[in-house]
Amino acid sequence: MQASVHIISYTVLERQTLQTQTKVWSAGNGAQRDGNPGSNPVANGDPTLPPGATRTPSFKIGTIDTDVAMRRKRKDYERATRESETKLAEIADESGGQIFLPATTSELAAQAAVIAQDIGSQYVVTYRPTHPLAEGKAGEYRRVEVASRRVGLYLRSRRGYVVP
Repeated sequence: MQASVHIISYTVLERQTLQTQTKVWSAGNGAQRDGNPGSNPVANGDPTLPPGATRTPSFKIGTIDTDVAMRRKRKDYERATRESETKLAEIADESGGQIFLPATTSELAAQAAVIAQDIGSQYVVTYRPTHPLAEGKAGEYRRVEVASRRVGLYLRSRRGYVVP
């Protein structure tokens, strides 16, 4: 393969979605809700309360996911996303590309722009191996190191290649 592989992975976004699905959902803070500030207590229906207060409490509502099999599947899926991130990172690194793990959709768009800029600034470098390919064994892996003479220049390249 002669291409640099750049990867935008949705695994972080997926795990965030999983966390919101398995989280206990609640609303309210348990405090008394106020009526309209400065309103007449008699208009609220209870003359014994101070102005602006009502007897309607804000209570917490919660749900708990009791489906053990589904929780197990979600946990397995989360583990699989982490494993795939590792494998994708290895592919990107080996090919001289990058992996991007956006946490939001806006980051996803920004990272796509970074990849487009990176692709637009690629160069092809050729070299002659010290040991001719004809002398190599089929499937032999050869490491390659690319360096720049210019200070401050950042290079990304393949780690090596396989003898055909």
